[in-house]
Amino acid sequence: MVRAADQRAGRNGNELMAASSVDTAVLERKTALLYDNAVLSQAIAVVNAGLLTWVLSSQAAFAARLWLALVIVTSGWRLIQAHRYRLTRPTAEASAVWCRRYIAGAAVAGLVWSSGAAMFMAGGTAIEQLFTGFVMMGMVAGALPLLSPVVIAFQVFAVPIASAVAVVMFLQAQTPLEWSFGVMAILFLVGMLRSARGMHHTLDTSLRLACEKANLVTDLNQARETAETATRAKSEFLANMSHEMRTPMNGVIGMTELLADTHLDDEQREFVGIIKESAESLLAVIADILDYSRIESGQMSFEASEFDLLAELDGIEGMIAAGVRGKDLTFVCQRDPNLPARVVGDSGHLRQVLVNLIGNAIKFTHHGSVSLDVRCLECTSDRATIRFEVADTGIGIPTAKQSALFSPFAQVDASSTRRFGGTGLGLAIARRLVEAMGGQMGLDSELGRGSRFWFTAVFAIKPALLEGQPGQEPLFALERVLQDVGGDPEMVAIMLEGLRLDLPAACQRLAEALGEAQPERALREAQTIRSLAAGGGAAMLRDIVAEIEKCCTGGTMAQARDHLPRLHRALDLVMPEWQAYIESRGQQAAAPDRPQSP
Repeated sequence: MVRAADQRAGRNGNELMAASSVDTAVLERKTALLYDNAVLSQAIAVVNAGLLTWVLSSQAAFAARLWLALVIVTSGWRLIQAHRYRLTRPTAEASAVWCRRYIAGAAVAGLVWSSGAAMFMAGGTAIEQLFTGFVMMGMVAGALPLLSPVVIAFQVFAVPIASAVAVVMFLQAQTPLEWSFGVMAILFLVGMLRSARGMHHTLDTSLRLACEKANLVTDLNQARETAETATRAKSEFLANMSHEMRTPMNGVIGMTELLADTHLDDEQREFVGIIKESAESLLAVIADILDYSRIESGQMSFEASEFDLLAELDGIEGMIAAGVRGKDLTFVCQRDPNLPARVVGDSGHLRQVLVNLIGNAIKFTHHGSVSLDVRCLECTSDRATIRFEVADTGIGIPTAKQSALFSPFAQVDASSTRRFGGTGLGLAIARRLVEAMGGQMGLDSELGRGSRFWFTAVFAIKPALLEGQPGQEPLFALERVLQDVGGDPEMVAIMLEGLRLDLPAACQRLAEALGEAQPERALREAQTIRSLAAGGGAAMLRDIVAEIEKCCTGGTMAQARDHLPRLHRALDLVMPEWQAYIESRGQQAAAPDRPQSP
């Protein structure tokens, strides 16, 4: 109970402090409004005083001029005070002092004008009294909006003026009109005071709401900054702990593999398998959490290096094909023939996104098919926008759950984690990676009828023939050819002519061997192509042929045949360059020797 009482006392104290700060801020705004209106109010006062003196100066010329001078001095003093306020622009705490100064000035002005009312109305004619009364009431009405921010400032100014008019009229009243005018002055004063309080209440409420809103926004911004700082600290901590968390898990997995190679009985081997499986699952969870933390903390790095897009798709296709073995599934990879062969981007993160999407499709599909469709949406000389689409015939996703699917730790069903595993971070990470690659991600799905996840990515394109660029092996390296034959132009021409004739023929023989499903013959022709392309520095040709050899060795002839279009495209790029160089070398060899200078 004591603790509860302390908490209530603390809350009350905080509320009082908040209320005090709001009151101070509101008073500061009100005081500023008073001084901001000072120039206009004093100008009106001097003009009205001059008009009144000019019209009624026949009564007491000296006294009227003296009163006018007093009005001008009072207005000048108040203007100087307003100028000082604008120069100093006092703090909220000092506004109370300046507010009291303004109230004092208003009180002095009210006394000066009340003396003028008494002087001009005493002994005047009925017309002069009515004129003076209307001018004085006009001064009171004009001061209402200017002095309403602080009610007491209006009261000390208006009450003396209206009271002077009423008192003079009652003291000299002889006719019903004079009595009526005195009563009207009292009623007018009461009405003005009520209006002043109403305007003040409206203004005070508005200012308080504005101040409370400003304080609330400030508090919310501070809370948001605190939360963001804490989130960044958490993400940075997890990102920095990447090595420390992964290394022990890799050690556990490695030791279980070593343990599995020892003499174990069936029960022990089963236990070791469970340990390894659990460790690999935990490592995958750690990897997802660390990846997301690196993205959140801005520590995820993205590379921009040239890579073979088609070879990357081949590798993913081979890995996925091995993963669906033993399941009642078929995997199909469809590629746009207009896809650029080599692009510049982050191949590692592209592979991560594709493996995540295809892995999810396989996980949630019990029978049917999973497909990867790659299309080129837009391709220019230096940039390509490519769309990747992963479709399955799995369980599908309810429409109500789709909007939150890309949020961190989101699962379609609470039981999904137990049935299928996973952290719910994969799609959130994939979407962030896609956005970093300049693309977008989305999905189309229907419960019980499968899902279709798609994303786009933007890649830069470099020319296929890259001559003499440091750090890269050009498609056609003339320097290596010259080295092989000692720089003799005739030998170079003969060598390149042989390549021009032999290489296409070898590619044709390779295609025939693959078409006839003869892996040994295909391997021999592939080795021939690699040896012929080595002298010309045709790195692309050698890479493609290496993939064909790998497929032939693994017994997947169908995949080997899929590489043939790429091989022909690469050959079409190489041959014109070789032909141009052959012709230039032939001209150099045929040219007569220049005469030596004496």
